[in-house]
Amino acid sequence: MNKLVKLSILAVIILIIFMDIMQYKRVSSLEEQIKCHKDRLNQAILSIDDMEDSVITSLKDFKLKNQWIRNWSINYKKISKDFETITLVFSLDFNTLKKNSKVYLRIGRNLISSPENIAWEKIELHCENALHFKKEINLSMKENYTLEIIAEDEDSIRSAELGEININDDIMERIDTEVEINTHKNGFNLFIVIHNSPKGNRYFSNNRVMSDILKLKTAKAYIYVKDKLFREIDLLRECEAENSKRYEIFEYDEKYENILIKTKDIKYEQEYENHLINEEDIKIIIKAEDKLGIVYEKEAEIEFD
Repeated sequence: MNKLVKLSILAVIILIIFMDIMQYKRVSSLEEQIKCHKDRLNQAILSIDDMEDSVITSLKDFKLKNQWIRNWSINYKKISKDFETITLVFSLDFNTLKKNSKVYLRIGRNLISSPENIAWEKIELHCENALHFKKEINLSMKENYTLEIIAEDEDSIRSAELGEININDDIMERIDTEVEINTHKNGFNLFIVIHNSPKGNRYFSNNRVMSDILKLKTAKAYIYVKDKLFREIDLLRECEAENSKRYEIFEYDEKYENILIKTKDIKYEQEYENHLINEEDIKIIIKAEDKLGIVYEKEAEIEFD
């Protein structure tokens, strides 16, 4: 009887082991099938992505070939000695154009003094070949411009907007500032960085002298407390201090100027000593002038610590 029981138990164990082996094989086979299906799915997704890229490329090519204007560009050539005028070369390629058409560049001068008004001028472009046109033009550096293209033949006039070239804005907006104030009971420490960025340098980059013209010759900070002028700081003079510096760095192959100013402890004057000064009570105006004579003035965004 004991022997029979032992044999039965052994048989059950062998059966269980056999069933486990078969189950393992089935699971392994299932995992392999899932892996194969997953690989096929990934291949299908890649194929769909390739098809999508191909369709997008084909649509772009179709659109490019069937649009009226293929492309246009501006190359900045030189600046006048008085730095009032910039000479640029405008180029444009058509995909299609009626025979004997005259092509004009329509330049809208966005008046800084009256932005809602545009003074228009129409300039005939020189035909390099049947579909390529080119023209050297002079523009004021103190204005922004809107460009349109016009083609005229005996039967019709066709036009299209090209875009804007914001010469004045690019030069004026290239000055940016970072201001950090560490406040304490009796005053604060001041940290200022002036970024003279390359945004305007696209017009000056071909000439070292012209690039130097954009450097700052004066920079001052006007600190207001409770809407009253509290302190005026000559930032460039502060740069002579050991804890400040003026340096040039390169970014995107363009050189620009950074001016870093760390002031010593600025203490409140007697009239503020017993008054609570909140962060919103402090305002800083940065005013700078470059060697070209352009003045930049803006209220700084202050980060308090």
